[in-house]
Amino acid sequence: MKLSSVEEELRATSRKLPTDPAMQALKAHCYANVSNIMPDLPKAQYDKLLMDAYHNTLCCHYEEADIGIVESLETCFEGSNPLDRDRPPRIFVTFHFGSYRLINALLIKNGIKFKTLTITGFILSSQAQYQQNFDILAAQYQFPYGMEILDAKNPKILFEIIRAVKDGYSIVIFQDGNAGTDGITEDNKNLQNVNFLNRELKARKGVAYMSYLTKAPVAPLLIPRVGNKYVAYFLREIKPEENEEREDYCDRLLKTLYGNLEKYVQLYPAQWDGWFNLQKYIVKGSRTDTMVKFEPEKAFHFNNKGFIPFKDKQEHFLLDIVTYNAIEISEPLLQALCESEGEDLSGLFDLSDRDTLELVERLYEYEVLVQG
Repeated sequence: MKLSSVEEELRATSRKLPTDPAMQALKAHCYANVSNIMPDLPKAQYDKLLMDAYHNTLCCHYEEADIGIVESLETCFEGSNPLDRDRPPRIFVTFHFGSYRLINALLIKNGIKFKTLTITGFILSSQAQYQQNFDILAAQYQFPYGMEILDAKNPKILFEIIRAVKDGYSIVIFQDGNAGTDGITEDNKNLQNVNFLNRELKARKGVAYMSYLTKAPVAPLLIPRVGNKYVAYFLREIKPEENEEREDYCDRLLKTLYGNLEKYVQLYPAQWDGWFNLQKYIVKGSRTDTMVKFEPEKAFHFNNKGFIPFKDKQEHFLLDIVTYNAIEISEPLLQALCESEGEDLSGLFDLSDRDTLELVERLYEYEVLVQG
């Protein structure tokens, strides 16, 4: 993908945003994600953040095999250099942040044979482009190994990784590549909650188990664009300590990995892809169960800080940014709520009508409407 194609795609997306129902639903979820992770960011800046983040995503595809970018890529090491080809295999762990696809170029340029762990959806949708870029890099740097993809959905994947490490392969993992099509379920024993800025995320434990069983150290890295430069930051390696229990190591490793990401997202928020799928693995909140009963004689207003309106096909919804539940609502009522701008709504409803009162009480129960 060339830079001109990136700009064209950005313009097309900007045109679709106001009218495309699927885009409106995604935008609402992105707004909720930003609101939860960066609550101090003014809403007026949400659109720019998200378009800049989308630009970042598109750029990654053409940067991956741009030899000029690869040659200018700077590396910084917090500890020892994991790119030394004579060292034992590592588990390279990164996130969908910055120019993340350059990790392949780094390893190929340094002659490190590796296998990439990914999901089935990626294999089906992007493998051809991935292979093409790999071939360009392999030819440029006379890389003698082929492209190796491991399917994370394979029930025997852990055994495959152990075998690969024994055969001298390093492993590449995108730790936040855990959304898949359906996201992460709440009742999965292979997940662990980790703190991330203002919320908790569900993180897969697999990388810790791989490292623990193979004794291969985890080499975390992030590749942000810093001004006009591309910089690969290799953070301090992590490995199990002597006599450390597996779950203790898992907890320490995940806290460190997401702590690293947290710092860089705060520095370069528009370089993180997570805004577009965070709803698939953020730990959902809940509304209080001990609400005060609605009092018809008191003023009430729309909770515009807690709900985001959107349209999906012909239906209209309010997305709860705490629970991520979507509440279907009529178009006229939605319009009245959005136009109220936090003002008292009691004059718009005839609360002497039983059906109307029940509707208002139900919206109050959902905390769409609030008093006080």
